[in-house]
Amino acid sequence: MSPAGGHGAEEIAASRRWIAVARADRERGFHLSACLTAQKAAEAALQGWLRMRGLDAAGSALPELLACVPGALPALAGAGARLERYRLDTASAWRSSPDASTAADDTSALACCADAEAVLAHVDRLLAEEP
Repeated sequence: MSPAGGHGAEEIAASRRWIAVARADRERGFHLSACLTAQKAAEAALQGWLRMRGLDAAGSALPELLACVPGALPALAGAGARLERYRLDTASAWRSSPDASTAADDTSALACCADAEAVLAHVDRLLAEEP
């Protein structure tokens, strides 16, 4: 992570919108889209929180972002690793793009949405604890 400008609140707000989009995609049967959007929502929430602290987290994988956030429990690390499977980034060491191993059904889409919501809930707890 390197120093960065900006407040990060925009990314956190976008994260909330993207989780709603992921949930709607899942309900319409667009399971892969739900997983891709949930991954992006979790990433945006963490990047926003880090940017609010003056750090640039662009391009970082979810497991790397979670390692920089205080109080990230093992369950969140698992959520980050599961979501990272749906990352669309050729530079990611975790996965460059979804393939047959990331086929999404309703169960996986529901899990992705829940994982992203857990990450955002953790960011919300961190924000609430600030003076």
